[in-house]
Amino acid sequence: MTSKKWSEPKGKPSNKDDASENEIRELELFTENDSDINRQRLASIYKNLSRKKYRGVYDHDKAVKGMRYAVDDANKKYAKEYATSDFTFSTTTRNAVAEKLVNNFESDFDAGNYSHYKQKYLNKKRNAGD
Repeated sequence: MTSKKWSEPKGKPSNKDDASENEIRELELFTENDSDINRQRLASIYKNLSRKKYRGVYDHDKAVKGMRYAVDDANKKYAKEYATSDFTFSTTTRNAVAEKLVNNFESDFDAGNYSHYKQKYLNKKRNAGD
């Protein structure tokens, strides 16, 4: 019996297999501090996640999946501004950044930083019952 060789996965090659803390921190800071990404992606994601928390249907794994959209946009913009066109952060790095951003959101939510969305949610709920 011959041994079968597995082919490499299709898609863009990543620059590293495992994520380093410097890469994670770099992409995390870029994602949080870029005004376009913050306005176009993060603000609506945070609003949506806080509404789900108040309704009681929040799911951490789905939140990470949703946050990946913002991180992927940041990855593309970072490559366009600071690196070559074929540069991308590894999938492991992007997943770690999305996880960190969701964890930061959860700790901020527990501290009460998104309480203004609760009042908006309650007003809509009351008006719907009229």
